Amino acid sequence: MTPTEVTTLLRQFNEWRRGGAAPLHYSPSEIGEAIDAAIELLDRLEATESECLEQARLNGMGSEREAALMAKLEAAEKDIAVKEEVIDSLAAVVKRLDAQCDAAERERDECNRRRLEAAGHFAAQTALMKQKYDDLRAKIIEMEEPAAWRTFDGEGGYDYRSYEDNENYKLWWDARNPNHIGWVEPLYALHGAKGE
Repeated sequence: MTPTEVTTLLRQFNEWRRGGAAPLHYSPSEIGEAIDAAIELLDRLEATESECLEQARLNGMGSEREAALMAKLEAAEKDIAVKEEVIDSLAAVVKRLDAQCDAAERERDECNRRRLEAAGHFAAQTALMKQKYDDLRAKIIEMEEPAAWRTFDGEGGYDYRSYEDNENYKLWWDARNPNHIGWVEPLYALHGAKGE
């Protein structure tokens, strides 16, 4: 950043910090860069000031020039004090913004943890309800008698017999046709029940 850019940014930030009407359009990282650049400029100014004083002493300048330089030096020191104040306030704002970011990240992590916990609970409840449904369906099927028997004829068709007067037909078929076990299936009248 150039000295002009640093000064402009820090002045705008200081005005905003004091309640100025203009909105601040800088990110915390840009403000941090400006603080670093201001510190570097202050260090260079201090070094230049020391060098000027030494040169003035060595050159034996007149008292008027020395007084003028001293006045400039005082003005520079006041400017340094103002900029140091701005740097301190910028550092406090950056620290506060970092704390807010950390709090937001913690809140996001807590929301994610709760969401995953709720999803796990929902999955467990869904599995439990499915198991209860399957158990109830199995009990209903066990209690129900078939309405008829369907026997595969070996050629792609089926032969049908009523269950009445043929309760043991499947057992009789399986005993008589051990190579064709599974060809006889019960048919139920209840919609959605086994075999339909």
